Amino acid sequence: MDMQRLATIVPSLRPAAAPAPPAPQSAANDAFGAFVAVLSRRFVLAVVLFAFTLGAAIGLTMITPKKYTTHVKMIAGSSGPADDPSAMGQTTTLPLLNALLAASAAQSSETYAEMVRTPASAALVVKQLHLNVSPDAILANVMVKPLTNTSILDVAVKWRDPVTSAAIANSLAGAFINARHDLIVQQADRAITELNRQIPAAEAKMRQDAAALTAFQARTGIADVQTQTVNAITTENQLDTRLAAAEVDRRQAQASLAVVRAQLARTPHVVPNGGSTQPNPIAEQLRTQLAQNSVALNNAHALYTDENPMVQRLQEEREHILQELARQPATVVAAQTTVTNPLYTQLDGQAAQLGSQIASDDAQIATLSRQRAAAAPKISALPASSQRFADLKRKATFSENVYNALRQKLNDATIAKTTALSDVTVIDEARWYENTVTPKLFVNIAIGIVLGLVVAIVGALIVDYFDGSLKTQDEIESRLGVPMLGSVPELRDPNRAAPWLQRVMVESTFHLATSLRYASSGELRTVAITSATHGEGKSTIALNTALAYAELGPRVLLVDADLRLPSLHQRFGMDRAPGLSDVLAGTATAAEAIRPTKHAGLDVVLSGSPSPNPVRLLQSSSFDDFLAVAREQYAVVVIDATACGAVTDAAVVCTKCDGTVFVVSSGETDARVALRAIAKLQTAGVRNILGAVLNKAAARRSEIGAYGEVAANGARALPLPAHRPRA
Repeated sequence: MDMQRLATIVPSLRPAAAPAPPAPQSAANDAFGAFVAVLSRRFVLAVVLFAFTLGAAIGLTMITPKKYTTHVKMIAGSSGPADDPSAMGQTTTLPLLNALLAASAAQSSETYAEMVRTPASAALVVKQLHLNVSPDAILANVMVKPLTNTSILDVAVKWRDPVTSAAIANSLAGAFINARHDLIVQQADRAITELNRQIPAAEAKMRQDAAALTAFQARTGIADVQTQTVNAITTENQLDTRLAAAEVDRRQAQASLAVVRAQLARTPHVVPNGGSTQPNPIAEQLRTQLAQNSVALNNAHALYTDENPMVQRLQEEREHILQELARQPATVVAAQTTVTNPLYTQLDGQAAQLGSQIASDDAQIATLSRQRAAAAPKISALPASSQRFADLKRKATFSENVYNALRQKLNDATIAKTTALSDVTVIDEARWYENTVTPKLFVNIAIGIVLGLVVAIVGALIVDYFDGSLKTQDEIESRLGVPMLGSVPELRDPNRAAPWLQRVMVESTFHLATSLRYASSGELRTVAITSATHGEGKSTIALNTALAYAELGPRVLLVDADLRLPSLHQRFGMDRAPGLSDVLAGTATAAEAIRPTKHAGLDVVLSGSPSPNPVRLLQSSSFDDFLAVAREQYAVVVIDATACGAVTDAAVVCTKCDGTVFVVSSGETDARVALRAIAKLQTAGVRNILGAVLNKAAARRSEIGAYGEVAANGARALPLPAHRPRA
């Protein structure tokens, strides 16, 4: 058959040119190009992941029960100075109440926000609204947010219906206001109790002293004293009055301090403030082991059957990892935080302030006592009657002042109790029709789109990292850096294959045979065909290439140089011996090993008897002599070499041939394994790699050439390979 007819069989064939060296690119451009290439290879997977993620977001939005959020806003504390209780308009003559109001005014918005979320307030809400939930369930749906640089608290309540949500928000605000009011009333009650206990004794003492003064005046007739006496008495009375007031304040502060300390004993020092979680590191480690097991199991499947002990062990290991992964939680608690109880801090501050007040009263009493002792000699110098009168007058005035002071304090405490105002005010109640609904469909769709893009990209990168199989001619050229010689479709059942598919395979085989003639710059007499691993179809490619050569020109020899896992003897239905190993071992001649086939123009040399050391036979000079004889007798010698990934037999054969063809199985050959195999050949000195053939490629009707009659004629000469499980 002349070259003109060859051109009619595959009219689009051109001589394969060596790929031009890539232009220099920056590392960023290389990384971006690799990223785009991965997305191109995994476009379908990325689309599926994106659609699944977006669909999941929409589906979860549709099935998730809606919740309604309403807001109530309050002003907490005073805008005046922290140490000025009058800023709240509630100044009293009771130091304890003034200190309480000052402490209330000094609270920060964050403190009030924490105090709103108390179990007591939540329990009161449950009771008022007759809700069939626990206080913890109420607090789980309440969020308090202080507005920046203001005293305003925004209390948000999320619930299943807007009416209940607004009711809970308003009830919680009322409960918090009442709690702050009750705290002030409790302090006033304690002061009233203490004053009611002291007033009767003070009143009796006042009446007794007044009666004694009246009796002395009636007996002595003294109605007044001289100015000096009056001044001395006035000074002494003032000291006694101040001393009595200081003692009253000290007793009252001591009583209040006891109350505060009792409350401190019942108040926890800290309260929980939430926690954080992180992905379970054991689950992440198990997923990594599962990915490694999958890669090892795929490689074992490529080399052995399911009954192989290594395959079974890897499968058992996979089941064990999956069981362990199922028992592991997705997340673990990373940290649990607590905050200081704001009520404890407030009570502790009150205790410290009361202690300071008691110490101040003690110091004042000591000072007044010294001043009183210093004034005593002046009183002693007065006349006896004047001194007696002054003494009675002082006692009566002192008793009256003490009684009046106690009555005034009682009035202040009663007024504070009956007119006590909380330092928290609602400025905007929650209304059920002013609510926000979650989840929001359009927001979740937007989130689903963004998340879907992330999942699609990350998923494509992960799958591409763990699944490095080559599927198209473009992937082979870009990732392996070798030119493409052609592709051959997969026929799982040749007897039932469609005629058009058989014709596509025949045309692709003739395409390959013709490409080989143009792929080498020199004379191509011996061609070695190999692959990265066993089971990628190199023997089928070698057989069909030899048959195509025999159709194009006579005198073609097919040699089975795979002395480890030979298969051509099964294709031809012949015995292995005598064959190549027998010729190389010297137990048979080349003439005895060469056997004719039923295909015109094609002879075959099978693998021969099993050999304990195949690589030694292939490296011997006997193999060189055999090739020399084959070149003399045949126009083309096609050699089926061993897979080059695990042993060096293929490298030895390829170095002695004019050209090497690398077979890649679509969707099965891993790019990294293929790269290592090609590097192994090049390290061994193989410089004649003509290109790669994509085996088991997807076929399309459009690939049928215009000269289908020639292809159909060739189909009668080419044996369509049967699908066999890999050993």
